[in-house]
Parts: sequence; structure tokens; C-alpha cells
Amino acid sequence: MAHGERVLLVSEDDGLRRLCHDTLAGQGYEATEAQDGKAARRLIATETFSIALVDLILPDAHGADIVRDIKEASPDSCTIVIAEFAALDSAMTALDAGAYDYLRKPIDMIDLVRVVNRASDAVRLQRHQRELQESLEHANAKLQEKEQRLREHLQCTADDMSALVALGKRLGSQPDPRSMLTHILDAALQLAQVAGCALFVRDPDKQEFVELLSRGDGARQIESARIPADQGLLGAMSDARTAVTENDLLVSQRQGDEPLRELGVSSALAAPLMLRDVVCGCLLLLNKHDGNFTPEDATIVSVLAREAAPAVASLHTPSSAAHSDGEEFVSMDDLTRDT
Repeated sequence: MAHGERVLLVSEDDGLRRLCHDTLAGQGYEATEAQDGKAARRLIATETFSIALVDLILPDAHGADIVRDIKEASPDSCTIVIAEFAALDSAMTALDAGAYDYLRKPIDMIDLVRVVNRASDAVRLQRHQRELQESLEHANAKLQEKEQRLREHLQCTADDMSALVALGKRLGSQPDPRSMLTHILDAALQLAQVAGCALFVRDPDKQEFVELLSRGDGARQIESARIPADQGLLGAMSDARTAVTENDLLVSQRQGDEPLRELGVSSALAAPLMLRDVVCGCLLLLNKHDGNFTPEDATIVSVLAREAAPAVASLHTPSSAAHSDGEEFVSMDDLTRDT
């Protein structure tokens, strides 16, 4: 049995249309009748039919023209023409116009069902092939998009490596720790594509991170900032001793991030500066230009933070101050006192 395929019956012969309609309805088809070319064109302009039976002899049109109109409106459809015995040449013309098959009058209803069933199978096959083609085209587009993203990622990776190599050469030729830290911050700006970045040192007495050096237009508002060392983003970084990101600071209600929100920081990445296995400061990146901070950003910034830590310490010979819990911290006086 058919599964609801819609059939258009086009013939001036009322008796033939009714007989075909009743026969096909009994086979599970949904049949609609049109008595001439005008009615047929009106229907195919507003509705979709999988199969059409078109009499070649119509009062206002040639059946072959209706076949062309149906194929144009529904490329997956199958059209069967109905021809008089003497009009087989016209039937051949209709086949050339895109008709699927033809039936000769008087029509045997067994032949009608057989031909329409074959047409229904052909329609389903064409529909399946089209859907498969569309799926393949969609999958191919996705693959091309993924390939493009991979190419861009590889290019970014190559650019990042080049920038890191260039940074290494600059650091190797820079004896001045402050100049080295400036180069590190400039590299962070370039590699992570952020509005600003800053180095903070930790004041163990006040449990705060204090801005030491900053770069970028977006870092101006953070100059001389003091941020809690045991709460918020930097507190999470201190506890984890690894890079931590927050891509929606303005929405986050986490306690301790108020100083960053008040400064208009919308996204941030913080990587710890480690000395003798102690968090003595952090490298803080502010406001990613495009999208969110990524794991790749965190990896790069962690590398830069490792390079920055000894440079921060070498600004002055660090001394150790015993903290109440027994941990050693780098003295703020040693890190910030002018030479």
C-alpha cells in the first residue's frame, strides 16, 4: 500500500477521472482532480504532488505542456501521460518532456495501479537520493568549515610559536628585569589578543595582589589596583596554583571579583607567578577581544608567567617573611623597593 503519496488527475473525461480517483484511493493514494489545463496549473502552483496522471488531450492545453509545468514545480515528481492509441507519437513527446511513463486508453485499472506503484517507488527513491545528496553537501560543508578552522588554528599556532621564539631572543638579550617584564606583557597582548595585561605581586600582610606593571590600552584602569588574594578569580588561581579564566565577570556574582567588575573588566585570565612553590604574584589578562579565553590561551599565559616570576624576583634580592601558617612569601618591600 502507498503511504499518502499525493496524485493529481488531469482529464476532461469526468468518468475516467472518477474511476482513477476511486481506484487509487482504494490503494491508499490521496487523489485530486482537475478537468483542464487551467485548473491543473492552479493546483500545481499552490500544492505539491508526487505523481500526476495527465491526459494528453485537454480542452485548453497540450498534456506535454502540463508535464513540463509539473516537473518544474516538483522536480522529484513522476508524471504519467494518458494517450489515445493513435496519439502514441504525442506520448513519446511527453516522455521527452519528462514524463515517467504512459497509459493507453481505455485504461485497465490493474495497469493503472501497477504503473502508479512503480512511479511511487521512483518518487521515494528520488526523494531519498536528494535528501542523501543534501546530507552529503551539508557534511561536506561542515568538513570544509572544520578544515578552515584547523588551518586557522595551525596558522595561529605557528604565529604563536614565532612570537614565543622572538620573545625568547629578546629576553636573552635583555639584562634589565623590568624591560624583560615589559616584553613578556607585550607578548601576552599579542598572543592572547586582549585589551590589556598586568603583573601583580602579592602582599602577604594584607592578603592582596598589588599592580606592579601593566601594558595595553585596557590596562590603564587597573594601575595601582589592589585585588583580594584569597577570594574571587585570583583567590581561585592561588588555590589551584594554575591558570584560571572567567569569561563573564560582569554577570558573575562571585565574592572577591568586585574590584575587577568595578574597573569594567568583562573577562579575565590569571596565571600564577610561582617562587619556591609559593604564589608570589600573577599575570592577569583583561578583556579578550574576540570570543572567550581558551585552554590554548591559558597554556601560553602560564608559560609567560613562568618566565616572568624570576624576573619579578630579580628586581631586588628577595627576602623571606614567615607567614602565620608557616608558608614563605616573597617580601613586597624587596619586590617593589627602587634600586
